[in-house]
Amino acid sequence: MVYVLAYHPEKDEFISTPAPSTRSTGMVTFLVPDHLATGSVHTWLFLSNRTKTRVSKSVYLGEIQLI
Repeated sequence: MVYVLAYHPEKDEFISTPAPSTRSTGMVTFLVPDHLATGSVHTWLFLSNRTKTRVSKSVYLGEIQLI
């Protein structure tokens, strides 16, 4: 399972995927609420097995500018 977490520093809020994706999907999609739709977010990714009994360390993906 693939999880993505985004942090909006100007609003001091986190955004996460509503449901995890699988690696075979090849992409992760999540909605950004209107009040967080401008500025930039810092993003992280981590993985888990399907039973959520093992979780990877998180990986910082970088800063993304929202438009």
